[in-house]
Amino acid sequence: MKLIFKIYKILTTIWFLLLILGFIFPTYIRENIIYIYQTLLSSGDAGLQSGITFLFISLLIFWFAPKTLWKFISTKGKIKNFWNEL
Repeated sequence: MKLIFKIYKILTTIWFLLLILGFIFPTYIRENIIYIYQTLLSSGDAGLQSGITFLFISLLIFWFAPKTLWKFISTKGKIKNFWNEL
């Protein structure tokens, strides 16, 4: 289970970095994310449940990704130490 959680943390950190770069560079990524939130939250019960699930997953990503990124920066690129620290 620890292995799966470590992989999850790494994948969410990568997604977080792509999202940050998307906010900096192209505007269509911002528009797509806003459109997804609006669509999910405005399509009735199924959309509301999907939207809440999507928001929950997004909160988890924004909770773990910065911490994982900081751990990677603090290990100075030594992958073995980073993996053990996760």
